[in-house]
Amino acid sequence: MMIEYRTSIIIIIIIIISISVVGIPVELGEACVFYKQLSIVTLEVGHVGWSWQMEGTSTFVYGSTDGKDTLFIPEGQANGYWDSQGSYEIMINDFKSKGYISYNCESVENINVDAAFSKMAEMKANGYDIIGNNCLVHVIAILTSYNAKGLPTELIPKDWFNDLGTEGNDDGGNWSALPTVL
Repeated sequence: MMIEYRTSIIIIIIIIISISVVGIPVELGEACVFYKQLSIVTLEVGHVGWSWQMEGTSTFVYGSTDGKDTLFIPEGQANGYWDSQGSYEIMINDFKSKGYISYNCESVENINVDAAFSKMAEMKANGYDIIGNNCLVHVIAILTSYNAKGLPTELIPKDWFNDLGTEGNDDGGNWSALPTVL
């Protein structure tokens, strides 16, 4: 009886060691948020764009929903959505050429590229509304589908972006404490 008990314990220990050595595969990537200044009347509200890294590559998929010169665009109509793909350097230069002034990135585990692509297509056709269906809502939807963590709860893009390194990190993210200037 004692030998069977010891054998069982040894088998359990071997299984635990095997699991910890082999581990569960984790797909790694990087998510970024880009910021540019935007004022409505005289109030600085900001504007944000997104990016995420393709699995196992140095290619980033990135873009934004810029809206138009109107506060509301019905679903299915062109809403100023754009996206592109390229290396990290190409992405940085592309955002810089579009007037973005800073960005913040985090490493992401268990990425879901298919979900991110699906959410991009959904946001492209989703219309636009300055309140409730804007650039920030689209950034959160796309990066959440990719599996980014620690996205703040602010409703104004400027405040939300500024809170990534604080509130975002308090909520499971690993964003840089301060954004990088372009």
